[in-house]
Amino acid sequence: KGLPGRSSTNRVIDAMAPGMMNNDSNKISVEMETEINELEVVLKTNIANCYIKLGDGEKAIKNANEALALNPSAWKSMIRLAEATILLKDYEKAISICDRAIQHVPIDDEMALKNATKTIKAVKQNAAALLKVEVEKQRNSFKHIFGKSTTNTGKRSNGTPSGTGAEV
Repeated sequence: KGLPGRSSTNRVIDAMAPGMMNNDSNKISVEMETEINELEVVLKTNIANCYIKLGDGEKAIKNANEALALNPSAWKSMIRLAEATILLKDYEKAISICDRAIQHVPIDDEMALKNATKTIKAVKQNAAALLKVEVEKQRNSFKHIFGKSTTNTGKRSNGTPSGTGAEV
């Protein structure tokens, strides 16, 4: 109540309902159920994308997973899942999801294949670059925690050999 166009939307649904129903019973036809399922996948994927733009990785993952539960081959849903996983800084998992997504891109439409491949590649490269930065940060953190314990010669900075088993 109170939403713009709500009453007109209900009239449209009421007008469409007889065509959506199987004439033998009050059940939705198989074709309509398939179409509704496909629309729900698109809806959940788009909601995931909205949460990604808002920076809410957890809600984005929830919606992307709901879309994938309806259609496990939905490569766009996999990409949204990868992007959301990047928000949670699980870059290796995001790369793995991208690898899985590329296997589900339809190959019958050359332009769609090209665009999908480009999109997946961009997300994967982003995850790989962020992973590289994260690894470098961790290395730097350990350098600061432990100091430089060895040089290129295999000796500690104080000149004693490393790898003698005396290190603690």
